[in-house]
Amino acid sequence: MRLPVRALGRILVVSGLLLVLSSLLVPLAGCNLLYVVSGSMEPYVPVGSLVLLCQTQPSVGDVAAYSLYGKTVLHRVSSADLSKGTAYFVADVDPKSPSVVEIGTIRGVAAFAVPLLGYLAMFRQHTVALLAAVAGIILFHSLYKMSRKGGR
Repeated sequence: MRLPVRALGRILVVSGLLLVLSSLLVPLAGCNLLYVVSGSMEPYVPVGSLVLLCQTQPSVGDVAAYSLYGKTVLHRVSSADLSKGTAYFVADVDPKSPSVVEIGTIRGVAAFAVPLLGYLAMFRQHTVALLAAVAGIILFHSLYKMSRKGGR
């Protein structure tokens, strides 16, 4: 079943509005949005997911984010040693090699993840790509309208 162009346009507009609204409201709740660019947490958090990251103390089993060499990494907490101020994180794809992380570098716990919505967030950060996508959609829509008028 093919999706009509008008319905696809509505889906894109609603998705874009939800993304803009969430990026405005989420910081007010003490949370951050994060998008996943690697497959280290698959299948729980697939590549391209948008993750709501809330600033709470993680416990064992939580998926949490921490800073590593200026990047944000999302892994599962396997254990924690609060007396030493460290926690151990593992990737779901390789749980046998834990990373030792200082508690102070933990950015928060993943409240939920929405698959594929992270691609819109990635697009939003790159203005040129976003403008090219909008221009492409307008061009596609115009060509579609012209082909329908010419065929009647």
